[in-house]
Amino acid sequence: MFYKNKKHETTEIVSRFQLITNYSGGVGAIVHVTAVVHELLTHVRTKVLKARDDRPRMQGIFDWNDWILSILCFLAEPNSSLPNERLNLRFIHQVEDFVGEFYVRSPLPPALRDLTGRHKYFATVVADPNKFRLIALFSDAVGIPPNRMSYDPESITEDGEDNRAITTLKLSGNPLAPITHPLMYARSLRLLDLTSCGLGQLNPNFFLGLAGLHTLILSSNSLTVLTTEIFEPLVRLESLKLDSCNLTNFAIGVFGPLDGLRNLDLSGNPLKGDWLWVAALTGIETLDLRDCNIEMLPVNIFHNNKWLKNLLLAGNRLKSPALVFTFGANLINLEYLDASASDIKPPIPVVAFDLGKRLKTLLLSGNRGSPTEISLILRRLTSLKKISLRDLGLTEIPVGGFAGIEDLDASQNPLAQNGLSALRDYKSLRHLDISYCDIKRLPVEPFANLADLRTLVISGNPIKSIEAGLLRNLQQLETLVLDDCDIKELFGYGPKQHLSIGSLSTLVLSRNPLDISSLPRELGVIKHLDLSFCNLKYLPDEALQGFENLVSLNLAGNQLTQESLGFLRNLPVLEMLDLTSNWMTEIWPTSLQWNHYLRMLKLAGNPWVCACYVADMETWVRSVKGDPDILEGLSACTIQDIAEGGRRAWRRQRLLTCADPNKNSITWTKYSKMSLCQREPPTTPSNHRGLLTFPRGSAAEHSNCFGPI
Repeated sequence: MFYKNKKHETTEIVSRFQLITNYSGGVGAIVHVTAVVHELLTHVRTKVLKARDDRPRMQGIFDWNDWILSILCFLAEPNSSLPNERLNLRFIHQVEDFVGEFYVRSPLPPALRDLTGRHKYFATVVADPNKFRLIALFSDAVGIPPNRMSYDPESITEDGEDNRAITTLKLSGNPLAPITHPLMYARSLRLLDLTSCGLGQLNPNFFLGLAGLHTLILSSNSLTVLTTEIFEPLVRLESLKLDSCNLTNFAIGVFGPLDGLRNLDLSGNPLKGDWLWVAALTGIETLDLRDCNIEMLPVNIFHNNKWLKNLLLAGNRLKSPALVFTFGANLINLEYLDASASDIKPPIPVVAFDLGKRLKTLLLSGNRGSPTEISLILRRLTSLKKISLRDLGLTEIPVGGFAGIEDLDASQNPLAQNGLSALRDYKSLRHLDISYCDIKRLPVEPFANLADLRTLVISGNPIKSIEAGLLRNLQQLETLVLDDCDIKELFGYGPKQHLSIGSLSTLVLSRNPLDISSLPRELGVIKHLDLSFCNLKYLPDEALQGFENLVSLNLAGNQLTQESLGFLRNLPVLEMLDLTSNWMTEIWPTSLQWNHYLRMLKLAGNPWVCACYVADMETWVRSVKGDPDILEGLSACTIQDIAEGGRRAWRRQRLLTCADPNKNSITWTKYSKMSLCQREPPTTPSNHRGLLTFPRGSAAEHSNCFGPI
C-alpha cells in the first residue's frame, strides 16, 4: 500500500487489502457526498492524528482496509452507524493533511480472485472534504451501489482529459442529472452500466469519446425515443441492453453504425411499427424480444439476420398461423428459440418449426398443444438437445424416436402414471422434470432405458413413496427431487434386500410428512440432503447414523429445539447446516464440536433468547473458525454481501436477533458487545456448555448475562 501526501512522500508497506468484492472490475466513478460524509471524513482525520502505537514509528503508514469498507457500508446504508473498530489505524502516528491521494497496490482476497480471475488490484482513492466529495478511481472495475448520490460527469472529464485507466463504469441506481455534453472521455472503457439512472432523452454527443465501449447497459430508463446518430461513436459495441425503456419504435438507421453488434436486449418494451430496423442487424447473434406485446411480426422479418443464433419471443401474443411467415427458412443458424407463454394454440403449423439442423433448445412452455403436434415438430429438429413442454396441457409424453434429447421438462401437465410410457424412447435423457403431473404412483418400466439420467424431479406428485427398484435402473442418477410428494416412508413398497443407490449425491425431501427413521443406511453415500419443512419436532442422537458423507443438511422450517442437535456427531464432514426458522432458543459452540469442516451456519428466524451463548458463538466464529461470515446474519455488511449485489444484498440479509428480558429484539452483535459476559480460559464449570463464563454473584448471573443497551 502506498501513501502520498502533499509533499509527495511515498512509503510502501505490506497490507492485507480486503476491499469490496463487489468492486470486481475497473473503473472510475465520482460521486458527490453529503455533509454527513464530510463529518465522517473529519472524524477519520481526527482518529488518524490521535492514533499511537508502541511499535516503531513509520511516517505515513495507513491501513485503509477497514476504513474504505466502512465508508462503502455507510454510504449504502445512510441510517446506519459507523463502528469505530472498523477504523484500523494502529500504525499511524502523524498525518499532516488528510486531503491527498492514496495509491493501493495489493493482491486480491481469495473471494474476489475466484470471481474475477485476477491476481492484482489497483486503486486510487482521493478524499476531498472541502468539496464534499469522495472520489474513487479504480483501474479494473468498480460499481457505485444505489444510493442518494448524484453523478458529476465534469469531475471525471475535466478539461476533456482522457481517462485511459478506466475499463468498467457501473453507476446503476444513481439519479443522474440531465447531461447536455459527452458523458466522459475514456477510450479504454469497455463496460458502461447506467441501469435505472433516470435518463430521459440522450443528447447526440452523449457517447462521444467512448469509441472503445464493448457493452452498454441502459436498462430501466425512460428513453422513449432514440435519435439516429446516438450510437454513431460506438463503433466497437458488441452488447446493448435497452430493456424496459418504454421504447415503441426505432428509426431505420439507428442501429446502422453498429456493425459489430452481436447481442441486443429489447425486452419489456411495447414495440410496434414497421420493424424495418431489424434488417440493419446483419451480424446479430442474440435478439431478446420478450414481453414486447407482439401480436404479429412482418413476413420474413428475419430475412437479413442470417447469423441469428438465439431468439427470445416469450411473453408475447403470437398467432399460430403467422409463425410460418415469421420464421420462414431464414433462421438457418438458429440454436435457441424461446416461445414460452406466447399464446400459441392448436392447430400449430408444424412447418413453422422447420428451423434447420442446428436448433438445440426449444422452449414452448405455457402454450397449448397436442402430443401428436409436438411429436411432428420434434421429428424435424434432429439436433435438438433441450425442450420445455411445461404446462402445454399434454396427457402423455410425445411418442417418437427422440434419442438425441438430453433435457426434457414436461412438468405441470396432466400426465398421470399412464402418460409416462413414451419415456423409454428418450434414451439420451440426462435431466427429466415431471413435477406436478398428478402422478399417484411412479412406475418403474418407463425408466428402464434411462441409463444416462443425472437429474430426476418428481416434486408435487402425491406418490407417497417410490419403489426400491426405481434407482436400480438409474445408476448415473446424481440428483433426486421429491419435495411435496406426501412421502412418509421413502421406499414404501417393492423388495429392499438389494437396494442400489448408484451415484446419487443430492436428495431433496422437503415438505413431506417424513419419518426420518425410515431412511435406509444405503443413502449414506449422499452428500446433500434437504429435509426442510418436514414438520420434524425432534431428532434423536442416532438420527442420520451412517450418513458420514453428508456435506450439506437443510433442516429449515421445522420445529427443532436445541435438544435435537446431538445427531450432529454423526456428520463429521458437514460443511453447511441450515437451521433457519426452527424453535431454538439457544445454541452453544459445543453442539458443533464434531463438525470441524463447517463453513456455513444459518440460524435466522429462531426465537433466540439473549444469553451468553450469543457472545460465545461470536467468539467461536471469529477466533476458532476465523471467519465471521460462517454465521449467516451475524453482520449486515460483509465482503461477500457486497460481492453478491451491494446494497440490495444487505437489505435482504436476515440479521440474527435475540429477545432481552423485556422482550425487545436486539442483534447478536450488539448484545455481544454490550452484555456482561466474560471470556475465560477453556476450563469452564461442568454445568456450562459454552466457552464463556460470568462472575458468580454478578448482575449478569441473575439477568441472563444481559447488560445495558
